[in-house]
Amino acid sequence: MQGKLRILIVDDSESDAVLLNYFISISGLNTSAVSVSTNLREALEAVGAQAFDVILLDLNLPDSFGLESLHQVRQASGQGMIIVLSGNEDAAVAMEAITHGAQDFIVKGRFKPEDLLRSVMYGLERKKREDHWRTRHEKLDIIMRKAAGDMIWEWEPKADTVSVSSGSADQEDQQQGPVRTEEWLLNVHPDDRA
Repeated sequence: MQGKLRILIVDDSESDAVLLNYFISISGLNTSAVSVSTNLREALEAVGAQAFDVILLDLNLPDSFGLESLHQVRQASGQGMIIVLSGNEDAAVAMEAITHGAQDFIVKGRFKPEDLLRSVMYGLERKKREDHWRTRHEKLDIIMRKAAGDMIWEWEPKADTVSVSSGSADQEDQQQGPVRTEEWLLNVHPDDRA
């Protein structure tokens, strides 16, 4: 199991926050601190003041609604792992939350402490793997830029487009494109097209 976790509960329902805090206390999670924010503004202030390992986020807050809450907390929290809480059982909303960076989606009132433990532990492991692959990708990108004279072409066969990224590893990336493959090939010397 991980070291002591810092957890932020973002929920405007006091009874839900108390229940989550209780579930955390009996779940077996090793925590150093559990904080509660009742709206998006408080949550953004909290993640700006300290790093949290786990953020349990209700999507419907007094000052933010739906995936906008997730987008803002995710952007502000950087590397924090987010589990979305919702009273909504809509599978499409759940998939959209996962697609936009949530590690899991839990329906309020439909889970037990062991479900929360499992969700947090699996989410932390997924997050660790994502961070590992992102770091490897960043290192590979630096190597590729140096090897390719600081320019990378990315071909998307399904979209039939090419994007060009230029700039060195220590400069801001400048993206060009996407352009249709046929148009891009006009810039390639005929001997290099084969």
